[in-house]
Amino acid sequence: DKSSSYKKENCFISIHHLVHYKCRTMKLLLTFSFLVSLGAVNAAQDWYSLRTTFSLLPFTGFWSQPRLEKKARSEGYTKISDCSDGESFPGNRYIPNYDHPNIVLIYDVNGYIAGIQSIVDQDAWDNGYVNFHEKSMYQPSTINGKEVFLTTAYFVDPQIICSTGRTRYQYKTQGTGYTLIFQNGEDISQKNLMEIPLIEEDLKDSDFWNEHLCFINMGKHYFNLHYDPEESCGNLFPVQLIYEEGFLHGFVWQHFGTLPGDLWEHPPALAISRIIKDPPTCILDAIATVGLSTMHVYFKNYLSICD
Repeated sequence: DKSSSYKKENCFISIHHLVHYKCRTMKLLLTFSFLVSLGAVNAAQDWYSLRTTFSLLPFTGFWSQPRLEKKARSEGYTKISDCSDGESFPGNRYIPNYDHPNIVLIYDVNGYIAGIQSIVDQDAWDNGYVNFHEKSMYQPSTINGKEVFLTTAYFVDPQIICSTGRTRYQYKTQGTGYTLIFQNGEDISQKNLMEIPLIEEDLKDSDFWNEHLCFINMGKHYFNLHYDPEESCGNLFPVQLIYEEGFLHGFVWQHFGTLPGDLWEHPPALAISRIIKDPPTCILDAIATVGLSTMHVYFKNYLSICD
């Protein structure tokens, strides 16, 4: 009858609308969830700082480094090259006014921070553990008339440093940068660039990086070391990665030898055993003989509490 048909039709319409409503609601929830997670990632990657050098006491380390070229100049930093020089390393490059400068800060054409280099003094070259001349991460250069080796990290795509650079808006929203890329060769051709995952989870299948230990006010460390006390130091990559709460927090330069300068850390063997799981004997031997020099570089607040 008509009444029955009307009820059936309305029932069908109601079910149809209900399914449509549920699908639409599900899409909205998924979109909202994606935006929230994306916002969390962006917030976690907000690199609002640039500091170097771990210390047990806050007032003897965690030194703030200038992220603007004009600030570097006002603090007495000296320009050693710029984009017009055709260097192997792009950018306007500055060293601090120290007797033994330990770092080179790299700025783009607009004066915003773009990268950092560590300076390995000649005195560390003959260390018996790593031949710097044979390692592509170590590139020869001359600073203040002295021959040195440099290791280089970029916080932006190196191709833009001497072309467009970053805008003021990009610097304000991204902070120190938006990526971590190491130059593992004589120039910035793609084959010489090593990009690091920003999310710790993306390292789980890595054949190169292995998870080690977390240390307070450092973070969780990753090395290209396995868990073998007999492992050779000859192939040790001169970088450690640091993650905090699942996101890239900074990194560490590491070189054999006792390098001069206030920005270097010289960890004792006890500290190494709290950072490296089953540390290679060669690292402990190096600490007891030629020494080990490290430098933590932080993109965010250095305060870190390990679980």
